[in-house]
Amino acid sequence: MAPPTANDAWLAGRHFGIVIDAGSSGSRLQIYSWKDPRSIHVEKSSELAYKLPKVEKGTKDNDLWVTKVEPGE
Repeated sequence: MAPPTANDAWLAGRHFGIVIDAGSSGSRLQIYSWKDPRSIHVEKSSELAYKLPKVEKGTKDNDLWVTKVEPGE
């Protein structure tokens, strides 16, 4: 995955969250993202103005959003 640039519209107003699943058979790191609701211009009369943002896989192309490491590596 190429590094993001400041001019990438997909990144504008986006937040990221990381989930670490540290299990006995290995650890997984999952990255999620969502648009900041304050950055989306929606009419107050629209039902979208009162909904929680959609949480997505953390990358634009949904690639490399999770990685797994085996114990001892």
